[in-house]
Amino acid sequence: MERQRRFIPQILSQTHHLIPTPQLGVVEATSVVLTPPNDDPLLLASIYIPPATNPATAISDLEVIFSLGHSSILCGDYNAHHTDWGCISNNQRGLLLKNFTDDTDTDLLAPPTPTRFGYNSASTIDFALTRHFHWRTSINSVSELSSDHNPIILNFKTSIKFDFPTRTVTTDWNLFRHTLKTTTSFQPITAHSREDIEKLTADITSNILHAYDLSSKPIQNKNKTYIDSDLKSLFKQRNRARKTWQFTRDPNDNTILNRLQNKIHRKVNALSQKQWEDKLTSLDPEDGSLWNMAKGFRKKRFPISALTGPTGIAYTDTQKAETLANALEDQFQLNNIQNPDTDTQHMRLVDRFFINDNNFDDTPISTKPSELLQYIKN
Repeated sequence: MERQRRFIPQILSQTHHLIPTPQLGVVEATSVVLTPPNDDPLLLASIYIPPATNPATAISDLEVIFSLGHSSILCGDYNAHHTDWGCISNNQRGLLLKNFTDDTDTDLLAPPTPTRFGYNSASTIDFALTRHFHWRTSINSVSELSSDHNPIILNFKTSIKFDFPTRTVTTDWNLFRHTLKTTTSFQPITAHSREDIEKLTADITSNILHAYDLSSKPIQNKNKTYIDSDLKSLFKQRNRARKTWQFTRDPNDNTILNRLQNKIHRKVNALSQKQWEDKLTSLDPEDGSLWNMAKGFRKKRFPISALTGPTGIAYTDTQKAETLANALEDQFQLNNIQNPDTDTQHMRLVDRFFINDNNFDDTPISTKPSELLQYIKN
């Protein structure tokens, strides 16, 4: 348990409590649950896996710890070597841990520099495993203390999260307009600074998003994908054979796994061919399905013309994409804000443009608050 003390979470202004660690096979762990304000509980665990332990049992223990909470961070000394996180070679535990992160919703966060230094070697065996953890993170190895293991520091910002995929919802737009009309209290614009403008913009955006949430509900997909029963059985056999081969690394087990993989490929191809034949057989000229299918095959799809860029003529899709990206990058450049007089020069140019009567046929009419309110309601 000595190595566990290297990872001591610093808890500031958080509600936390220790939780009893279940019976584990080889992993030594200490867990604590944090309850951040206005957020889901977060499980933090300090992990140490001794070198002379069963790798498969260690992976099972990690899954048991992950099951204690929804959002989890498991940080510590795993004694797992793999080239994917900076080691010069792979060991059995590293291979199993790599397969574990690939097959599950688990992310491995390793520092860019080694964490353990021997007499003639350096390796990265101290890192963090996370699950259902959507905050932006950074992890570093710090050259401090007198141990042969460097401490690692994991930083994450709770105020900035990743953009989750947009959920499929149906929105009642009449309810949206009514909610926005009743909840939005529009006042005449009295902003005189950048901070005031940003606050008004944030308030309007918050009201719009709140009205959208109240008038939307998720669409439940009731159609389940059909999978052939024989194919389901082959999937179970394949997964069992893969686990066996990953544990034993026996060539005979690998042969059994390859045979099952090939059998699945042949089965999937046969089912796809049968579905296509059934679709062709079901076509009928009376209901228009035959003509719709034939129309799709007869329709000519014209390719995008070649583009001329600074590097020459772009013919392929990749070259066209690069040409468009370069053109947009040249057009949309950030303003030079290094010079403090830049804003003053821009304001002077804008004032000079408005003062010149030749630039306008009529005097510009100011936008009224009532017009903005009408646009929001519509």
